[in-house]
Amino acid sequence: MYAFFMGVFRTLFLVLFFQFSLVVPAIAGTIDPVMDLSRQFALCLGRYSAEMEHRFLLGESADQSIARRDLFEDLLFAVGADVSDLGVNEARILSLRIEAKHAQKRLLHTATFNGNHRLARHAKARALREIRTCDMLALR
Repeated sequence: MYAFFMGVFRTLFLVLFFQFSLVVPAIAGTIDPVMDLSRQFALCLGRYSAEMEHRFLLGESADQSIARRDLFEDLLFAVGADVSDLGVNEARILSLRIEAKHAQKRLLHTATFNGNHRLARHAKARALREIRTCDMLALR
């Protein structure tokens, strides 16, 4: 009886595995690299906008944040024509940018002003991780 169920399970697993392996390349082929870049640039532009405002709030130098923000703004503008050709709604790109800015702003606010040191430490680590992701994208 055990061998029978194992045989059925193995057959079912192999059928599902092969069906899934045929679907994944079809899905992966529909991902547009231009849209992905515009999405990443919009997210990073929003994050660096929040970084810049946070530096101003604390009275610190925001020169590096401004430079990176300008870089991602230029990169987003550069792929903007390609995104428009794809029929992508520009409001969606703006929405991503604003959402990323507010998320980064919340992280920075929590990291700086929250009395719970553990929560502040986690927020600071997450904010740094998000910015490092953008830095790696800029260095590619």
